[in-house]
Amino acid sequence: MQPRSLLFVAGAIVAVGCLVAAVRMKDPVAPASAAPVATAPLAPIVTTQPIAPTPTTIAKPSPSVVSADSSPPSADDPFVRRAAIEEAIAKKDLSALPEIEKTDLTVNGYLAASAIDAVGKLGAIAPPADKREAVRTLARWLREESLRKTNDAAGNVSILVDALADTKSEEAVAPLVAALDSATHPLFLETRIVQALDALGAKSAAASVERFAVRVRALQPQSDFEKELAKEALEAAEASLTRWRG
Repeated sequence: MQPRSLLFVAGAIVAVGCLVAAVRMKDPVAPASAAPVATAPLAPIVTTQPIAPTPTTIAKPSPSVVSADSSPPSADDPFVRRAAIEEAIAKKDLSALPEIEKTDLTVNGYLAASAIDAVGKLGAIAPPADKREAVRTLARWLREESLRKTNDAAGNVSILVDALADTKSEEAVAPLVAALDSATHPLFLETRIVQALDALGAKSAAASVERFAVRVRALQPQSDFEKELAKEALEAAEASLTRWRG
């Protein structure tokens, strides 16, 4: 090869080297060779319907776990029975009288007061036979409650005196006279018996009331309260005797 040709080749090689160097300096961080980067294909976008919330279902309680408070009141409940008795009075339901007369006054004072009142008021409008039975029931109750020395029995005796007067029956006079002559009741209650006899127009009870007046006059009340009770008792006795004698 000629020297001129060698120079030409050498110059070309130098030129290429310079060109490569220039390119490298322009992008010094570029890798000499970059391997192809593999990318995963994108998953397809799927459109779905919105999911509705699942409704909450509340199970009904088993009958075995239902609270006793939610059960209807029993017919034996004293409040239920009292309501039925008061309804019978309001409706003047004489058909209820026999069942009411079976009431045990010692079981519940709340019910006893209502039963006594009902027998007196229904007995007043009952046919003669039913009226007599009502009076006999009240008389029996009066004897029994007079023997019981409890607060509820004393209250029942007071109501029984009024109930016997409510019957407006002559047959109610005898049990009232017996209670007055026993002289075992408090003074205020004996005064109430005299007033019941007066309401019945019981002239046949005059002797019993006179005996009561004698007992009252013999009292020696100490307090003002006792004096007032004695005064009311004597006034009731004298008022009744005056009417009967007139």
